Amino acid sequence: MTVKGSDVLLIIVAILFPPGHIHAFWLIYRKMKAEEKYGVGGYRYVGNGEYQPVYGGPGPQQPIHYGATA
Repeated sequence: MTVKGSDVLLIIVAILFPPGHIHAFWLIYRKMKAEEKYGVGGYRYVGNGEYQPVYGGPGPQQPIHYGATA
């Protein structure tokens, strides 16, 4: 059995960047986007990296006078 250069390259890439890590980083990225869009705890994971709002609308809104000093 001979080893080709492309086989060696594939093995090196698989060791340095395992597919599981790439998938995990993608899921983390999708979760961060869901938190930005729906707010913390305002979403539900439905599979395949997809999230849905818990209450059917955008995340919690800040009060109108949030941060006002007067």
